[in-house]
Formats: sequence, structure tokens, C-alpha cells
Amino acid sequence: MFDFRRINVPILLLSFSLAILLWMHVKSMTDGIETRSGPSSFTVSLELRGQPPGTVVVGDVPSTVTFTASGDPKEIRKIDPNYLKAFIDLASKPVDGRYKVNLETTADAEVKWSPEDQRIPIVLEPEVSRRIDVDVEPIGDFTLKDYKYDGAQSDPSFVTFTGARSVVAKVRRARAYLNLTALESDDAQRAKIELLDEKDSPVTNVSLSTDTVTVRAITAPKPPRRSLLIQPVWSGTAEFGSSVIDYAFTPAQVSVEGPADVLANLSVLNTKPINIQGIRETTTIRVELDLPQGIRLTQPQAVEVKVFVKGPAPASTGTTGGG
Repeated sequence: MFDFRRINVPILLLSFSLAILLWMHVKSMTDGIETRSGPSSFTVSLELRGQPPGTVVVGDVPSTVTFTASGDPKEIRKIDPNYLKAFIDLASKPVDGRYKVNLETTADAEVKWSPEDQRIPIVLEPEVSRRIDVDVEPIGDFTLKDYKYDGAQSDPSFVTFTGARSVVAKVRRARAYLNLTALESDDAQRAKIELLDEKDSPVTNVSLSTDTVTVRAITAPKPPRRSLLIQPVWSGTAEFGSSVIDYAFTPAQVSVEGPADVLANLSVLNTKPINIQGIRETTTIRVELDLPQGIRLTQPQAVEVKVFVKGPAPASTGTTGGG
């Protein structure tokens, strides 16, 4: 059984009084904070409204803006950030290219919002479209045996792109890559379109009629090849008293390709006429080859002939005597 006589009543009363005093002190401090006025900031998403038809916003526009509410804290606490909306009316008239930011708030809170005249620079340009052919650019190594690479084509062969006039004007070509290494297993490849400027840097902020095209390599069987010696065809004669005693071609023979029936009838490859009119000393001359129709060099290169010339014999001297 509890013994009430053991309770120290004075100590109990003192503890209770101190607790009441502490509670009153804390409440007075809290009431003082609640009545103290001060600003509070709100970050609000920014919308663009009233954009004139046929125009494009050029450059970056901030996605949020910040407004500050000042006044009675009780009024500030009434503000629901979910109901705050900030917008720019692009149909309005800008001041020096800067548009005013408007703030929509709830009507319950009686506060002052700042800044009152917040403005953001925005550039509007006419929206235009252009059509451009697709440039298929090969990458990798062509590994198909007995075939040669003869270019490529894309489907569709052109793309249309739309954007701000100044951005569209930067585009110089549309590029799609063709992977030559993958041709053995994938002759029809999907390739992404890249719009490039004059420095081959990507142009962004435009919309394409299609992001990808189908690219195909154009291949053909390799024509037969032969290595042929070069046969000179001379024009003119050496200077009187001089004579051509030998010649040497660099290279001595060349590799050609073409129709099999034409190659079969070739034993040497003639040059176009080499003019040696009036030559008097050993000379190196650049020559052209007389390639039959349908025949071409497998590796185009310069051909030179060194013409060895023997000069006139020195005049003999004799003596005559009398007796």
C-alpha cells in the first residue's frame, strides 16, 4: 500500500511551478516568432504561352523562376506552392527583347511578391524547312572477296528538316554511315542521320522527317587483272648526230583491269606518242599510257621514261704534208 506520508509536498509543488514557468517561457518565444514578419522564396516552373504560329524559340529558356513573398507569416503559410504558376506571354510586346514573367497565385494570401517586374530575354525566329540529299559515308574495311565497292545509296535518298531560320541555314549536309566491315552479314543497314555544318559539327535543335535511313552498298564483281610491260611509241627524232640507244620505264610494268576479252588481246601497253624531237642528251620524260577502251589502271600512278642518248662523235683531226 502506497504511503502518502512519504511524499515531499513542498518539492512536488516547486517542480510543478517550474514546469509551468518553463512552458510559458517557451510559448512566449514561439508567439514572438510567429508574429515576426519575413520573406519566403518559392521556385516556380516557367511556362511559355501565346507563341505566335510559325515561330521557334531560339536558345535556352530557364525552366524555373524564383519569387519572394513578404508579409505576415500567417499569410505566407497560406500559400500552397502547388498552385503557383509562372508564365511568359509570347504574344505580348517585349522590352529590348525581354519578356515579362507573370505569376499566378491563390487569392487567399495577402502578401507582397517580388520582383514585381522580372523579365527574361527570349529570341523568336520564323520556322522554316529544307530538303537535303543524304550523303552515305563508308567506314571500316571492305572485305568481300572477288567484289569491289562502287559507292552506296540510301532509302529515302533525302530528308526534310525543320527549325529556326538561323539554325536551318547552318546545315551543309546530311550524313549516314555505312559499315563496310559488316556487309558480309548485313547488306541493308539502318543508319542514323546527322545534320552537319560547314565544319562537320552536328547541328541540333531541328526536327527531321526521319531519324534513320536504310543504306546499301553498291558492289560489283572484280574485273580480271593483268600486269603488262610498257611499250614506247616515239614521236620525232634525236638531234642530227645523236641517237637513242636505250630507255627505261619507271615503273617497268603496270597492273590493269577490264573486260576479259580485251585483256586477252593485250601483250603490252603502249604509251601515247613520246616527243623526242631534237633530243641531244639523256633525259627523263613523263609519259601517258594509251589505255584501250574499258581498261584502267588498278592503281593510278605517274609513269616516266628515261631516254638514254648518245651524242655525236667528236670530229677527227688530220695533218697533211708536202715533200
